[in-house]
Amino acid sequence: MGTSFPENVRVNHSDDSRIKAMIVYFDTNVIRDLAEKRVLNAEEKAEALKNSITARKVIIAPSFEVLYELLSAPSIDNTIRIKNAQFYINVVDWAYALKPSDQMMRDDINNLARVGGPSTPYYPVDKDLNNCIQSVKKGENMFPPAHWRGIVNRSRQQNEMFVKLIFTKFVEKLPSDGKTKLKNSPKKTWDNWWFRGGLADLVADSLVEAVVGRQISDSALTLPTVRAAVGYILHTWYQQIITNTKVKPTDHYDFRNAVLAGGVEGIVTEDRKLKNAIKHIPECNIKACVLEEFIKAIP
Repeated sequence: MGTSFPENVRVNHSDDSRIKAMIVYFDTNVIRDLAEKRVLNAEEKAEALKNSITARKVIIAPSFEVLYELLSAPSIDNTIRIKNAQFYINVVDWAYALKPSDQMMRDDINNLARVGGPSTPYYPVDKDLNNCIQSVKKGENMFPPAHWRGIVNRSRQQNEMFVKLIFTKFVEKLPSDGKTKLKNSPKKTWDNWWFRGGLADLVADSLVEAVVGRQISDSALTLPTVRAAVGYILHTWYQQIITNTKVKPTDHYDFRNAVLAGGVEGIVTEDRKLKNAIKHIPECNIKACVLEEFIKAIP
C-alpha cells in the first residue's frame, strides 16, 4: 500500500449486516490503555470490546496514522510497540480503513463541490496482502519507507496548517471587538459564530482554501469532517480567551483526530479536551466519549 489514496473509492455496504454496528474511531492513547493495561480492569474492558466486535455491535475503523503512532512512540520499548500494534490490527476492521485525515477532508470538499455531499471516508485494505500489517503480525516494526515518509509529511503539513489557522487566521477573522464580546457573553458569542456567514463560515472558507487551493460555492460546514475541524479550531480560540488555555504543539494531533471522527459515527478518546471540543460544536452528530463510557453503553 502506497501513500496515495484514490479520491472516490466507494464501499458497497448496502447488503452487509455489519452496517448496523456503530462505526467508531479509537485514538492512539485508548489503544495503548487497553494493550498496555494502563487503565483499571483493562482485561475485562478489552474482552467486552472484543465480544461486541464479534457480535457485530461495534466496528473499529482503523487508521494508518494510529498504527504509525503506535509503532513510533518514542518513550516505550520496541517490543511493547509491536504488541500494541498487534492488539490494534486484531480489533479493527480493515474493510473500514480510514483515509488519512487530510485526504478525507480534501475528498469531502471536492465531492461537495461536484455532487453536494461528502465522499466516502474509507479506503479498504486487504489485511492478508498488506506488507505493513503482515510485518506487525510477524513481530516486526516495518512500515514501507514511502508510506512512512508519506504519513510523516502529511502530519508535518497538517501541523503547519493548524498553526496557521490558529494563530494567523484568528487575528484576520476575529472582529476587533470579538474578544470583549466573548468574555462578556460567552454562550451568545459562541452561538453567533455559527450562524450563516459568521466566524465559523469564514474559518471554513480559509480551511477550504488551505486544503484544496480554491473556494467553493457551498458551505463546507455541512461536511462533518470540516465542521469538526472548524469546531476544534474555534473551541481552541474560545478556551484561549475564556480560560487562558495555551495551545500546545501537540494539539494538531487532536485537530487530525477531530477530522477522522467526522468520517465515522464517533470517537473514543481519553483526551477530555478533544471530547469537550467535539461536544461544544453546534449541530454536530459525532459521538465523543471516554473508554469507560463507551464500554458501558455497548448493548
